[in-house]
Amino acid sequence: MRIPARERLESFFDPASSTEYFANLTANDPLKFRDTKRYRDRISESTKKSGEKDALIVMSGKVNEIEMIACAFEFKFLGGSMGSVVGEKFVRAVNFKH
Repeated sequence: MRIPARERLESFFDPASSTEYFANLTANDPLKFRDTKRYRDRISESTKKSGEKDALIVMSGKVNEIEMIACAFEFKFLGGSMGSVVGEKFVRAVNFKH
């Protein structure tokens, strides 16, 4: 059974200690890519299916009272594939300072 990325992160951190970061970064289609479907349509479908704006969720919180940051991929958003926004969120998470 798959656990959604958001649920996984929220269960990982101590109760009521998690905060999401970089949620304002969303997938887009600067190249106007199209194969069997337009990429913009794939993003829209994935957002509806997953309830997420991108494949990577970044949260900070505490685990046994130790502050940390963690990322999780949401498979329902384009199979958890890595686009430019995922890369940007990951780099920001690695460089994040509380």
